[in-house]
Amino acid sequence: MLTRDLLFLSALTLAAFACKNDPATTDTRLVENMAVSDSTLTTNFMDTLSGCYLMVKNRDTAFLNIKSDRKKITGTLDYNLYEKDSNKGEINGNIQDSLIRAYYKFNSEGMSSVREVVFKIKAGQLIEGMGTVFVRNDSAFFLKDSTGFRFAEDQPFVKVPCK
Repeated sequence: MLTRDLLFLSALTLAAFACKNDPATTDTRLVENMAVSDSTLTTNFMDTLSGCYLMVKNRDTAFLNIKSDRKKITGTLDYNLYEKDSNKGEINGNIQDSLIRAYYKFNSEGMSSVREVVFKIKAGQLIEGMGTVFVRNDSAFFLKDSTGFRFAEDQPFVKVPCK
């Protein structure tokens, strides 16, 4: 068995040295083979969407812990924004067309509120979106037909190990 493995390894080594490929061409082919479209990344990521995500920008942080069945998400979301009151709460929503649209029920300064949130699923990260909202009582919602979100690309939620 060991002899057969050694012969195979030797043959493989000789074949590798015998090839006279242009290194630039080989590197290009490797990169092309490794390239994956955004939609494929999103599809593969949907299989592992559940988990913990961290956003850090300067002194602001946010932590998201979600469970997903590819159509719905549930979990917790905590914001710790520098020199502002932190808020912690639950998130429940739906996934459609690489977007998570959810309601965030949270507590801040002793008050309970609801805010609609949206996240774009992109390359293994979640990017929070901002849009036009209307406020009713203690709740903030995006306009009914809102699709013109601005996504905070510089503040991605990156997957991290759950504690």
